[in-house]
Amino acid sequence: MIGENFIFIHIPKTAGSSIQHHLQNYSDDIISELKGQEGEWINPEGILEVFELQNEFGSKHARLKDYYEKWDENKRGDIDNYFKFCVVRNPWDRAISFFWYNNLIDLCFHKKDFDKNKFIEQTNFEDCVSFCSHEDKIKMDYFIKYERLQRDFDFVCDRLSIPHCRLKNLNAVAQRDGVFYKGKKIHYRDLYDSAMIQHVKKTYAEDIDRFGYTF
Repeated sequence: MIGENFIFIHIPKTAGSSIQHHLQNYSDDIISELKGQEGEWINPEGILEVFELQNEFGSKHARLKDYYEKWDENKRGDIDNYFKFCVVRNPWDRAISFFWYNNLIDLCFHKKDFDKNKFIEQTNFEDCVSFCSHEDKIKMDYFIKYERLQRDFDFVCDRLSIPHCRLKNLNAVAQRDGVFYKGKKIHYRDLYDSAMIQHVKKTYAEDIDRFGYTF
């Protein structure tokens, strides 16, 4: 997402839709429905639900390198003058969110058990570092931590001189601090065994090291 003085990198499963909803009035992006979800991208209250963003850099999940590689300095000036930010999230928490998203029907409607082997097989999505890097260097001005989302976003609003807002929980398949499994709200840690823990630790070592996360 790009505005007059900012670039927001929406890393999947990091509350990016909630932030994009608030920033839409300050952005140059075109909002449209997500393919296959026609008519469902905005509700009667004007809240963005399942939506896509379009600009010359790609989709709403465009990476920082996409902006650098497609940047037109004659049109937009120096990219390094833009405030660049994103949200990062604990990889163990983010992995559960991805798995829930990919298996929502089975887990919530068919009431199937949480398949730990399937979790390991499916936990191969891109890390946060890959979204905020260009030429093997991280080039972000600010990282919002998912774990302190509202406080950090308030800082961004101050930095961009736009009003604060209470972020809405959009496009979420689980509660922000846990999930519902078999009718009970539990923390993501309750779903892990040692093999799952080690798989995430190995697969997302760069995120863990760069952002200081622990299980």
